[in-house]
Amino acid sequence: LLTLVPIVLGLAVATKGELSFTMVGFSAAMLGNFLDCVQNVVCSSLLRTKAVFSSHELQYYSAMIALVLTLPYSAGEIWTGTMPLPTQARAWIMLLGAGMVYYLQSALAFNLMS
Repeated sequence: LLTLVPIVLGLAVATKGELSFTMVGFSAAMLGNFLDCVQNVVCSSLLRTKAVFSSHELQYYSAMIALVLTLPYSAGEIWTGTMPLPTQARAWIMLLGAGMVYYLQSALAFNLMS
């Protein structure tokens, strides 16, 4: 857990001077950072056992858990019309590209942890 300290401090310094700073946004960023680090530590320990999961299985299950946690919120936002969806093709292409880059980063991270 001591490895989390530089990450948390870096996030705190980066958001300190932000003009649109809100405590809710800061808390969400801190929680997201913390949970990402916890996921990395847990996955690393699971990959060390070699008998439980392969790196590809861990990446798959992590993505499925994220989908299950995110889908109800997103569906509710879309259903009520409060979630703005991009209307331009360029925005959809950028979202798809960001998703692909995140997938590649995640695959590389899980392969390096194994």
